[in-house]
Amino acid sequence: MTNDIFILVVEDETLIEEIVVSGLEDAGYTVVAAHTAEDAIAQLEKAILSSGHPGDRHRCEPCA
Repeated sequence: MTNDIFILVVEDETLIEEIVVSGLEDAGYTVVAAHTAEDAIAQLEKAILSSGHPGDRHRCEPCA
């Protein structure tokens, strides 16, 4: 299964991050991990800029 959804995982515990990222990748998602809020913002900006799509196409929907 391939998926157009980009998921940014922000987790400072390495083991938890690895488990979450692995599960999401196994489910076919594109996943990027960050350890801090600053890293997360940088990863998100990089992903949006490299996508070549307008920002409104890549809206962020935080988990509830």
